[in-house]
Amino acid sequence: MATSSRLSIALHALVYLDDPGAKPITSTEIARSVNTNPVVIRRVLARLAQAGLVSGGSGAAGGYRLARRATQITIWEAYQALRDQGPFALHPRAPNARCPVGRNILSGLLDVYGAAEAAMKDVLGATTVRSLRKKMALPARKNAPNFLRNRSAAAES
Repeated sequence: MATSSRLSIALHALVYLDDPGAKPITSTEIARSVNTNPVVIRRVLARLAQAGLVSGGSGAAGGYRLARRATQITIWEAYQALRDQGPFALHPRAPNARCPVGRNILSGLLDVYGAAEAAMKDVLGATTVRSLRKKMALPARKNAPNFLRNRSAAAES
């Protein structure tokens, strides 16, 4: 049972895209920052685009940007865009109804999982892409390292 890193990749990309004046940014450029394959980035960005969090696309003149202000996009929205199920998956087969645990486990799990997801929603829903960026103490764009400040040069190398 592998843990998905899609949310971490998505948040990395969203913070990277948090530059309203910048030209659209390619998946290759974002992939360099994440240290992964551009295909992985495109798959994640496609889900974020479907949710209205990013706009743009691939191609020679393509690139991505935030579809809304970074102060209006929450981590919860990114999580929702990427999730296939809730944070806690149930076993795909029904438990044994003849067993006292099997007969009652689902209602107990659903109560606990529901409360945990509600708490998670409170935290992730209160955190925006911009507030995440601020927690990282990234320099302002004008003082940023060259790889953030001059993206076109980085994309050409």
